[in-house]
Amino acid sequence: MSYYIAIIVPTALGEWRVLFPDVPGCETVGFTLEDARYAAVSALKQRVQFAGASEPTPHTLTAIATNHEW
Repeated sequence: MSYYIAIIVPTALGEWRVLFPDVPGCETVGFTLEDARYAAVSALKQRVQFAGASEPTPHTLTAIATNHEW
């Protein structure tokens, strides 16, 4: 089982946006942190299992923090 780092940020509308640095284009939004977490897990599973995509290689938090694109 792989673990992926999720970046969770508040939106201007009071929602929570979740992004996965290791899975470009995989992001979601929830009204509460719990909603956002649930939606993020579902989106990641769907992206990896049902879209036919190969499982992305997870990076460390240090590697993501030093990536200038983030």
